[in-house]
Amino acid sequence: MLARILKGTQAKRKLSPIRGGIGVRRSDSGRLDKNQAQVIVNRYGEALEKANALNGLTVLSTLCRMFEDDKLREEVSRSLAQKTGHHYELFSQKADKSILPYPKKTIREAIELLLQYDKDPDNIFLLKEGLKYLDFFE
Repeated sequence: MLARILKGTQAKRKLSPIRGGIGVRRSDSGRLDKNQAQVIVNRYGEALEKANALNGLTVLSTLCRMFEDDKLREEVSRSLAQKTGHHYELFSQKADKSILPYPKKTIREAIELLLQYDKDPDNIFLLKEGLKYLDFFE
């Protein structure tokens, strides 16, 4: 989704390291630059696609197994009713934040920076949706 917004953007400068060995180039003031923000958003878009594919296959597999497994059906029902556990996270569209290429704070900062520059209504919509989807990563 977000990956198509800024497809083809590449950082051509050396990146300074941050958490997890992933690099982010910041200006002397400590802020992201626009090119790096584009790279971050593109990588986040790829993570969204990956999370969607992983969750989709797992949901489908679980639903198919539930038809034949009463114990699993009860387990899923209990998890959904209590709003906790693996099945609740799966069916409520939660995704593991380890899929994210950067910390949520950095991704949020990059999206907010690009929102200041972008004038295309479609891109603005996708960037805002991307901000909302950050909450699904836990």
